[in-house]
Amino acid sequence: DFVDEASALPDVFTRILDIVFSTGTVGSFSDDPDDWRVSPFYAGVLFVERPAFPNPAPGASQGTIIVRVLQPNRVQGGFILSAFGSGNIPIELARIPDATLDNFYDINFSPSLLSFNGLHRLYLFDSLGELITYGDLELASELPTSC
Repeated sequence: DFVDEASALPDVFTRILDIVFSTGTVGSFSDDPDDWRVSPFYAGVLFVERPAFPNPAPGASQGTIIVRVLQPNRVQGGFILSAFGSGNIPIELARIPDATLDNFYDINFSPSLLSFNGLHRLYLFDSLGELITYGDLELASELPTSC
């Protein structure tokens, strides 16, 4: 079940540094096939155009997830990006109040809100609390110099 899989502890992550090639593609150095799958409820309605990046993320950076909505008026309200912080307390990282148009949505967030270095699972919900997708983000004190 999608929600049960989302509830599992994060184990690996899709490594993406903010590198764009001349073709417009992003350099991805490893991939976690479990990350950023879309729930059955939203299958065909939207997809994750670009997973959380940079990943790993230094705490002082800005993180971004780009979601493409394909079917207008099918997303229930907007997007809420959340994770669990210290003490396993849920925290809201970002909110897009209206995502009902056929469009690209940049969901910008501050990884520093996650409060400790390590692997974190991010959850994207609609405004009614329906899980849309999830993926893992590595919070690091500094980015690697090479892959």
